[in-house]
Amino acid sequence: MKGYHLRLFWILLLLGITIPRAAYAQGSMAAAQPHLDKAKAAAWRPADGLNDLTHLYEVVCAPALSPKGPGEPPDQAPPPLSERKVPPRADWYQEPAKVFDNLYWLGSWGTASRIPPNPGGDSTWAVTTSEGIILIDSGYDYSAPVLIGEGLKKLGLDPAQIKYVVLSHAHGDRYFGSRYIQDAYHAHIIMSEKDWDVLAKSDEPNEIKPKKDMIATDGMKLTLGDTTLTLYLTPGHTPGTISTLVPLKDGNQRHVGAVWGASIRV
Repeated sequence: MKGYHLRLFWILLLLGITIPRAAYAQGSMAAAQPHLDKAKAAAWRPADGLNDLTHLYEVVCAPALSPKGPGEPPDQAPPPLSERKVPPRADWYQEPAKVFDNLYWLGSWGTASRIPPNPGGDSTWAVTTSEGIILIDSGYDYSAPVLIGEGLKKLGLDPAQIKYVVLSHAHGDRYFGSRYIQDAYHAHIIMSEKDWDVLAKSDEPNEIKPKKDMIATDGMKLTLGDTTLTLYLTPGHTPGTISTLVPLKDGNQRHVGAVWGASIRV
């Protein structure tokens, strides 16, 4: 099962790059359809008794083919930050958890994925290394101090050791909390050039947009201490979505985690 998930990641990684390029370069749905068919076939193999991963296919492929293009901001501007209603803590708080020796989950599955609130949720991962911590995504501005700051302390880790935040894509549930991490812990924020551009054009409140920092490139190696993450540009969900390979430790065993956008597979 783990091997299948990793193989599927590589298939969708390739198709995630190919589909938008084919569609936009040739200007037709027909050009992208063969790639879509291959991706859907890879995600759904009932004859093998494997998991149905068509949701992953839909998340990755559908936005790239929308009339407005991937990752376009909503037509209606969000309300000012002062007018936003923060969901009750019970709707988004989850206890942090250790998943591997060097991987921690910092929540959560909340009820507000964007402004204004819509069904959905965020998920933040912390990768520990010999020289500090790398975060993958940051959740919301209202949840980051609790889920990340307090959550790391509950796990016996020091949030002051956060050195990098890899933002998988330019949606609020992934980056709203990054400005807090940037200001409080002086961590570097990493995002693709195209998604930095999305933030620059977005009507989201400027107070929760991170200051432009590091730019991820395709195949980029991010090394901190004894750990190297590999970042790939996989446009589709947004114009510059990042997918990441994370080396994982479980005692003497070694694994590879594939983070598609923000969904991790091992």
